[in-house]
Parts: sequence; C-alpha cells; structure tokens
Amino acid sequence: MNSSATQTKTKWTIDNTHSSINFNIKHLMIAHVKGHFKTFEASIYTEGHEFNTAEIDLWIDASSITTGDVNRDEHLKGADFLDVKKHKQITLVASTMPKLATDESGILWAELTILGIQRIN
Repeated sequence: MNSSATQTKTKWTIDNTHSSINFNIKHLMIAHVKGHFKTFEASIYTEGHEFNTAEIDLWIDASSITTGDVNRDEHLKGADFLDVKKHKQITLVASTMPKLATDESGILWAELTILGIQRIN
C-alpha cells in the first residue's frame, strides 16, 4: 500500500448481549464485593482492523450499578460513592494502544472520569 494513502476508519459497536462491565472490590480487607453496570455504550474506531489504532469513547450509566444487594446499590449510587444525581456518567476515552505483544495482549492508555474527576492511566 502506498504510504501516502489513508486507511479507511472502521466503526465497531459493542454487542450488549454478549458484553459486560464488571468489578470486584475488596471490602474491609476480608471479603470481595462483585458487581456490574447494566447500561453502557461505546464508539470504537480503528484504521482497518488494527486495534492498536483504536479510538475509544465509552460511557457507563452510573445509576445502572448492581451488586445483588438493593441497599448496597442505593448506598453506592448516593453522595458517598458515585453521586449519580450529580454525575450521571462514568466515561473512558482512549486514543492510543501500543503494538500488541506476541500473545495478542496489550495495554490501553485512557482517561477515566468518575465523579467529574479525570485520571489518566
């Protein structure tokens, strides 16, 4: 391919039926709390099918958190944790992913925003 030619962008979508956003957090240093978010969406663009060129824009509905315990879920949605009345979304934006290792794993560098606070990792 000619180096001056531009590659076509491919848009990928998440199949919510076969995808999930899960978490596992240590509670009081002795137990683990597992949960997931039920509502999320993403726009993912790559140059062709190369995921090391991925541009990812993911949003999660913070109020869709569920841990299997209604009282804990309401507490997590409150001002002590996710404060879903003021911060409706959790977002992740990424535009760089180093070349994949030989085992096809990789590290995604992204900006994660929770409670309006942005962290880059």
